[in-house]
Amino acid sequence: MDRSPPGQEPVAGKGNARRTRLQPEMRMQRIAQAAAEVFARSGFAATGFRDVARASRTSEALIYRYFPTKQALWDAALETVRNNAASQFILSPETAQPSTARLIDLTMELALRFLSDAEVMQPQNRETLNRMLLRSLSEDASFARHMFGALNAGLSRHFQDCLQAARDSGDMEPSEADDSLLTTLFFNLFFLVSSLQMHGLLSQSRNELREAVVDLVEFQLRGIGLRASVVGREMKRIRSLPISLGKQPDDHQPDSRLPDRHD
Repeated sequence: MDRSPPGQEPVAGKGNARRTRLQPEMRMQRIAQAAAEVFARSGFAATGFRDVARASRTSEALIYRYFPTKQALWDAALETVRNNAASQFILSPETAQPSTARLIDLTMELALRFLSDAEVMQPQNRETLNRMLLRSLSEDASFARHMFGALNAGLSRHFQDCLQAARDSGDMEPSEADDSLLTTLFFNLFFLVSSLQMHGLLSQSRNELREAVVDLVEFQLRGIGLRASVVGREMKRIRSLPISLGKQPDDHQPDSRLPDRHD
């Protein structure tokens, strides 16, 4: 009975040994993932096919077979990172009704995801994403536009609907701020703080990380224009919550879920 993992085919090896041969789609995916990590470290100009071959443990000839130009390899790497982020960072808003409460919970969920190690995105993938974003912003910003385009397609629209619901309920200070710019700044700050943590510029201790999450939430809520009375009330509630953070050395079952709201 063939028990090879999906995407792999059994092939005959020496003696009774059996090895597996990756199907083309999976091999391309692995090469693209390795390329993303190399591009993130070295940038486009300094990355060669030999570097990607070494990182992906394959031959340059095979990489050329799938990606005949470095631009094609770069495009595949960007798509891989974007898909990782879209599937693991972006929350699904379909069942959430836009409201002030949802706006606050959304901010809290994002702070936990970006600063906690318990989210499903592996640290290596998150590091690659952050490096690619920072490098993109210092160069032509093409990847940043590509990445934030995914946000704008779903979560950003939901965020703006929540902003409008908060205005309608009188929970926002009067402002002429452009919602699109406000949304961009809102999400960019999460990426920025996540990058600071990735480079060791934020403490990794449980207590200080918890405070960083809470402080980031308060800063964001004030920044988007919620009234001081609303922010004060909500921060009092948030500070009383048993906020679960990422996996620590003494943990066995990490959990970064936001505790249920009890209004």
